[in-house]
Amino acid sequence: MKSNSPSPPAAKRFCHRVTCLVDLPDEILLAICRYISPVDVLRAFFTPETPDDRLHRAILIYRTHINPSATTFAEYRYIAKLFNEPHYSLRPISMTINTEPIPSLTRCYFSERAFGHMKSLSDNLRQLTLINCIPGDLGYIIKYLGNLKRLEQLHIIGRKLEQDTSK
Repeated sequence: MKSNSPSPPAAKRFCHRVTCLVDLPDEILLAICRYISPVDVLRAFFTPETPDDRLHRAILIYRTHINPSATTFAEYRYIAKLFNEPHYSLRPISMTINTEPIPSLTRCYFSERAFGHMKSLSDNLRQLTLINCIPGDLGYIIKYLGNLKRLEQLHIIGRKLEQDTSK
């Protein structure tokens, strides 16, 4: 028997079948996160004003283990902004800096001006890994080692300097 009432629009019929991002289990969210850059994960889910938010808690590894080495300049500026937030700063436990793609990256994070603003780095950082360091980079690190109160591990992998073969 055919009903005389008009059928609901397609959007209304399928509305109850719509799944939002927040409805997905953490495992699926983290699988999605693997396909986007770590900085974009922070942009999407870093909500320090609501630290009990499930999405904020789900990206713990992205919030606490920072590797800015493969970032663009705009992404570096975003991470630096998160370090400098007065109320809701990024508080990494582990940080890896590889200076091969960006030779001045160590200087960017450990220069006097930048490090003075990044209190969250000095208060929480437990592991620091520096890859492709040159002696100048070490000068910046040594200057601020005393400020890294919780540092437990420091890994430094130096860059092999070109040898002068003309002698």
